[in-house]
Amino acid sequence: MSAKQSVTLNDVAREAGVSVATVSRVLNQKARADAQTREKIFKAVETLGYDDSAIIRKVSEKISTPRVELKAELLLCPMPEQKNLLQLDFMAEILRGIQSYFNRHRNVTLNISTWEPEADREEKRLLLRRLNSVSGVIIMGSPDETLMNFLQRNAVRYVLLPNDLPDKSVNSISSDDFSGGFRAAEYLIQKGFRKIGFLCGSSLAPSHTMRKYGVMAATVERLGIEAFESRNARTSDDTDIEQCFIDWFDSGKCPPALVTSHAKAAEVICRILEARGKSCPQDLSLITFDSEVRLNSGVRISYFRTFPRELGRRGAQQLYQLMTVSHPGDKVCKTLVPLDFQEGNSVRDSEETMNCR
Repeated sequence: MSAKQSVTLNDVAREAGVSVATVSRVLNQKARADAQTREKIFKAVETLGYDDSAIIRKVSEKISTPRVELKAELLLCPMPEQKNLLQLDFMAEILRGIQSYFNRHRNVTLNISTWEPEADREEKRLLLRRLNSVSGVIIMGSPDETLMNFLQRNAVRYVLLPNDLPDKSVNSISSDDFSGGFRAAEYLIQKGFRKIGFLCGSSLAPSHTMRKYGVMAATVERLGIEAFESRNARTSDDTDIEQCFIDWFDSGKCPPALVTSHAKAAEVICRILEARGKSCPQDLSLITFDSEVRLNSGVRISYFRTFPRELGRRGAQQLYQLMTVSHPGDKVCKTLVPLDFQEGNSVRDSEETMNCR
């Protein structure tokens, strides 16, 4: 036994006339080698008495242990006014991020389904039974209490994507929307504005709500509660946003600087301004979120860029970790992905700032 223990891979390599790396790869079955090389290595092992039992046992375990197949469910939870969540560019990018991560793990099968609160009882029962049988669930959108209670009651492993409501103690990946809203207001204040508004799409969208809270927090902290004003459209549809802004603008109470909940809302506002012979930023300064908006006039709306594909990738990564541990534990993992400010030319210095120059 002591003779075997004194023999090393270096001795085997020297005896066989090959490199140590080649000996290691052949014994671990990690690479192919020609028959002559393999024969020389195995002959050297036998001649020198090298103890390769640990390597053989390790390789045997790898071969005999079957790969665990995992079933993941992507559950879409659209808001009432949304028919197909994946038709939205933001959500489609999240899906691409999820797929890109799972494609690296060949043992994950991803199925996509939709939770519809208005569906009949039998449809929901079948879907809930399915969710109870999969390895893990990614929830995208706005789940209702019935769904969330079922998942928690049955200890289903899931990740909510995106979710940034502070009262939801669940595993989640979200953009840091509150900080984005806070920074947007601070930027406008630095430009000299003393009254700031927020035009919000559907208040059911968590990201819209958190962006509004961020703008409100910075404005109230720096200027006082009277300096902030907001309007909520009934839904995020263009027609509802258009009517909301027209009512606000025509009331004469619309602040000279607005932050909008998403890029489409900024587009709608600019279209209305143009139809009335007005423009951004001469008549209204704007900041928005998610993606770039370029106007025919050459104006580029300043915006906070989000990274939906990264949200999807991180969500899939977090779920994969939950699916591959024996006991995930009770610790909640909430991840916030920072936003990146892209400055355009849609915000001008306020009258007060220009008068001070």
